[in-house]
Amino acid sequence: MGRRKALALLTPLALGALAGCSRPPPRCPAGAATETEAWVVSHGWHLELALRRTALRGRLARLAAAFPGADALAFGFGKYGFMLAGNGAFEEWLLGPIPGDGVIQVTGLLVPPPEAYPGRVLALALPPGGREGLVRFLADSFAWDAEDRLIPAREEALMGSFFYRAARGYSLIYTCNRWAAEGLQAAGLPVRPEGALFAGAVLDQLAPIACAADPPQPRLAGLRWEDAAATARPRLPGPRGDPASQGG
Repeated sequence: MGRRKALALLTPLALGALAGCSRPPPRCPAGAATETEAWVVSHGWHLELALRRTALRGRLARLAAAFPGADALAFGFGKYGFMLAGNGAFEEWLLGPIPGDGVIQVTGLLVPPPEAYPGRVLALALPPGGREGLVRFLADSFAWDAEDRLIPAREEALMGSFFYRAARGYSLIYTCNRWAAEGLQAAGLPVRPEGALFAGAVLDQLAPIACAADPPQPRLAGLRWEDAAATARPRLPGPRGDPASQGG
């Protein structure tokens, strides 16, 4: 739901995504945000789920192998035409609310999410079995072919991410944020997906059980968002072993 470059332009660097929470989450203790294994990344009105690359098991192990230099992988759900539209494809913005095929966006991050997206990340403390539940949810979110392989929605990287066909479609009642809420519930967290169409409805539920990561110091101090984002989009091998062309 939404494309990364557009979201970067529409969302402030500050923790604006959390401003709508009725009870903001506490700040993470020093070092805790980068030492955890799961995060929620907020791009304003679009949420992503992130996991350590080494946490991916089973069918997703081959996806982890496609990003050998990554510290973590970020996953997002959205509408096929909307997320893969070229720059300036205004018609896709107008058609955004109309149901359509879904895609899963995967981005490899060289650094933990709190460093890749300063001020936009919530660190999660998963209960026993939570990591395995989240990995299963992510695997089930992808469409798989008859040989149990991921189905690319686009052969090449777009703005630093790879896109794959999703197991289900996008609609007004099944948005990127509803998908994220289902993933958090699968991870054993007390999050209800019902009615979680917007990011704020998910973040409100996370406020009592997550912590907000402060922008790291001094690694990204003083950098523009474009500079910080570039550090999070490394030139990593693609799913077919070819170098991924990075954009934006």
